Amino acid sequence: MSSVPVVIKAEDRRVCRVYYNYLYNYLLNNNFNPPAITNFDDIKHCNTVINSMMQHFFPDNAQRLTHIQHMQLIVKPSLIPNIEFEWFKNNEQACYWVWGYLRSAAHYMLQFPYEYNYIEPTATDIPLYEKMKLETSPVNTQHRYNLIVDFFDSWYEQPANKTQLIEHLKKEWQAIYAKPKRFKWLNIHDDEQCEWVWDYIVKAQKPERLGYMSISEIMKIPTLYLSPLNIEEKKLAIYAAIDLWRGHKDSINLLFKNINRTVSQQKHRIKKIDTKPFNTHLKIDTKTRLDEIARRQDKKIIDIIDQLINQAYDALPPG
Repeated sequence: MSSVPVVIKAEDRRVCRVYYNYLYNYLLNNNFNPPAITNFDDIKHCNTVINSMMQHFFPDNAQRLTHIQHMQLIVKPSLIPNIEFEWFKNNEQACYWVWGYLRSAAHYMLQFPYEYNYIEPTATDIPLYEKMKLETSPVNTQHRYNLIVDFFDSWYEQPANKTQLIEHLKKEWQAIYAKPKRFKWLNIHDDEQCEWVWDYIVKAQKPERLGYMSISEIMKIPTLYLSPLNIEEKKLAIYAAIDLWRGHKDSINLLFKNINRTVSQQKHRIKKIDTKPFNTHLKIDTKTRLDEIARRQDKKIIDIIDQLINQAYDALPPG
């Protein structure tokens, strides 16, 4: 490594990537075959590869200096500040949604306002995300976050337009977050139930004629491009698959109606198996107090009675 002249010292993965992308595309356009970098988190390795490329393809010092100055003056300033990504960096659901939006976005969805930029996608309208050849199956939230940043850094667009898209995404997410909670009955700690919900959504979103669908149509259906690798990823994908679904409103409402009805029927069957009828009379004051307890705890009266009996039983002395 010591034999490689150090002419560029990129300080982080974002600068490394934008320098590399510039060189990579420049060399490709001039019929060269540039080397690949697979891990931009290894800053030392990135700098070594970039400097090797500069030395090999631009042996003339003056020409090399020109390209370095161009990257420093034009390419690097295209990066938007890290603070623009802070609102979703540590929010797993928001990060998943932002990544899914960019992963599936048609070109008109990246420019605003829509009404001045909308062009009906064609059958071969490949999303910009795929054209960038970014990873399509991230393994965790940090991986998704890095891919989002990589998308914006690889996007040949003015910084102001990048920031405008970030602001649009933020407003969209705030609107989603303000809606009533989906799947109120879902216990996110119940792996079996979460697995069932994910499978249900996959089946509900499965199109009848997948083989005849265009790329732009496929990208409207999240479960056709989301590929969670484990149960923890599926828990995040459950909500993303609903929030990213660009389906007809009736189809979305029907999914909620059917899955809520199925869950209600399951609970009813379990309740019939695990319970016995219990009829009794209470004093008026006792019933009033029972109603007040149920109201304050936001529970059904039968659940309060069950709770009180179990507490009294647990307090009994041994014997």
